[in-house]
Amino acid sequence: MVAVSFGITVLLLERFGGPPDDCDGDRLIAMNPPFDSNGGKAFVAHIQVPGADTNEMPRRSTLVVCEDHKRLGPAHTLHEDIRGTGRGRYSHWGADVIFSSSDDSDPNTNRRRYSYLAK
Repeated sequence: MVAVSFGITVLLLERFGGPPDDCDGDRLIAMNPPFDSNGGKAFVAHIQVPGADTNEMPRRSTLVVCEDHKRLGPAHTLHEDIRGTGRGRYSHWGADVIFSSSDDSDPNTNRRRYSYLAK
């Protein structure tokens, strides 16, 4: 029973990442369009924030990406999965955030606000 409960908790944390209030604070930094297409459902925001994931440290980034003050995720997603599956997945890689909107719409035209929190 404990193992099942733990497994469900891990899945929920991977999907939603943690407390929803991360995206309600005054420390959010806007990601403003235009966003470059990265193919499929993926778009790129150029942010220049240190601590991005790397091949050697694929879960290093603590960046949280928000859409209209709601946390997107999961983070640390393979870029191919962001392009193909979308649904709010994102990756902080190099000087960029590769991300998809929560409903796979184009973030350049969907009238939502995107931001990030560098923890």
